[in-house]
Formats: sequence, structure tokens, C-alpha cells
Amino acid sequence: MRSTLTDIAREAGVSAATVDRVLNNRPGVRARTREIVLEMAQRLGYIAESPNGVPPRSLPGEVIRLD
Repeated sequence: MRSTLTDIAREAGVSAATVDRVLNNRPGVRARTREIVLEMAQRLGYIAESPNGVPPRSLPGEVIRLD
């Protein structure tokens, strides 16, 4: 079964709305929270691992490749 936004939220300890903000590069999320959500999304297979093995960083205007 594929991971969902709700799975990421539960594992990261945040709301589904926060996960949505992170994945869509919206403002209003602390840098550390953004990092935790992205790491959890990667660990659960929701987003692809970056080529250099470093979790992707979500910055405004930056594109994150989803599987």
C-alpha cells in the first residue's frame, strides 16, 4: 500500500495541512518542521530520494520530484 499525506502527517507529528503546505512550498511552516516532513515523506517513499542521497529541501520556487 502506498503512503498518503495522512501517513506522513501522523509519522511526522504534524497536521495534514502542514504536510500539504510543505509539499506545495507554501509559507507558514518553520524550517525544522519542513525538514522533518520532507525526511518522513522520503522515508515513507512518498517523494523520491535525491540523486546525491541527501533529503530534498523545499524552498519557495524549488521543485520536488514526487514518485
